[in-house]
Amino acid sequence: MFVQPLATVAVLLGLVSLDRTWRVGDRSTFRWLAVGTARWCATAVLALTPEGTRRQRRLLDQGLGPAFMSECCRSGLLSSDIRWSGLRRASDRDHRLTGEGMHGMGDEEKSALSMFLEAQRVSVLAIIDGLDVTALTTAVLPSGWTPLGLVEHLGYAERHWFQEIMFGSAVPLAWPDDDHAPLTTPRPPSVVLDFYRAQCERSDAVLAATPLSAPVRERHPGSLGDEVTDLRRVVLHMIEETARHAGHLDAARELLDGKTGLGPR
Repeated sequence: MFVQPLATVAVLLGLVSLDRTWRVGDRSTFRWLAVGTARWCATAVLALTPEGTRRQRRLLDQGLGPAFMSECCRSGLLSSDIRWSGLRRASDRDHRLTGEGMHGMGDEEKSALSMFLEAQRVSVLAIIDGLDVTALTTAVLPSGWTPLGLVEHLGYAERHWFQEIMFGSAVPLAWPDDDHAPLTTPRPPSVVLDFYRAQCERSDAVLAATPLSAPVRERHPGSLGDEVTDLRRVVLHMIEETARHAGHLDAARELLDGKTGLGPR
């Protein structure tokens, strides 16, 4: 017997909110708020029975997105208790739909991250392509780094982030890691390039088999360790680092033989 009064109250509240939205001229908000109000009214009626309560929860999870919930909070249509519980439900729903909760969307994000990382890797190799051993081991800037040493450093970075940081261990190196000055190498180009490609392949295998939300096992020293806390951020950092060093190599190549604009981008 309480169905009609409660439904009437729900409709009136919805109409008040719609009227306020229409009068301030926010037509786009009006459209989706109207749809949301209709859903809200329906769930208010369904909530009157135990079975209806279960159906209401299902409808709320499916029908009240974060945009509608946020507008209800902003307009004062929801009380503080309902506001926070509703936002938590919306947040949980969004988490399920973005990333590993929904297989297709998780794969799409991985593909995008992998594509941008690979583009920077390809740029690194394209920029140094055609340089002889002398050029590859020549420092053209006062800091003393060499193009070949920088490529080896990028191999170390791939190994460090995707293996040591993500899983707490890495495939052992075939040489001591302290046998050279920073960003230089005593190894020949063929060894360095094979090393870099092998580390990139291992990184790709980790990315393919691991959820982006997987937490790191080890913490990188310094403030960067506070920022890179899962695989998603590991990939983002490697895009950042590889792109930065590709720019360094761009400048070195121009100073070495005048060539510019190398690479796919």
